[in-house]
Order: sequence, then C-alpha cells, then structure tokens
Amino acid sequence: VVIFSRTRILFACLCLDTLTSVLGFVFYRERINATRELEPVELQNCHLIEGLENGSEDIDILPSGLAFISNVSISRLF
Repeated sequence: VVIFSRTRILFACLCLDTLTSVLGFVFYRERINATRELEPVELQNCHLIEGLENGSEDIDILPSGLAFISNVSISRLF
C-alpha cells in the first residue's frame, strides 16, 4: 500500500488544475475562432474622397444617401 503525503497530493492537484486551465483556454480560443486570419475584402461601391487621406472622424449618412463627413487634420490647425 502506497501512502501519499499531503504535499504530493496537493502538488498533483495543482498540476492537474494548471493543465486543465491551459487546455481549456486553448480549446476555447479555437471554439470562438480567436486565432483565425481574416481575408481582406475589396468593396465595390467605395470611392476615395480627396482630402480625407487620414480618415474621417465621423460620417453621418441620411436615409436619402447624403453623407456628412467631419474631418480635422492636425497639420491644418497649426
């Protein structure tokens, strides 16, 4: 009969707990597709607007399709 000390049992429980935590994290990342690589999408109806090279801060589009674009360039302020 093998008698295990409390230290060995505690160490085995901690190792098992660590192993299940790591494996659970890996499988959870795969399940939610956290490691997938996204393919770039080319949008067909997008047009570059001159003067908005740095992007816009806010775009509001009305139901009629009219868009209000606010853009502030730091280099234009100074």
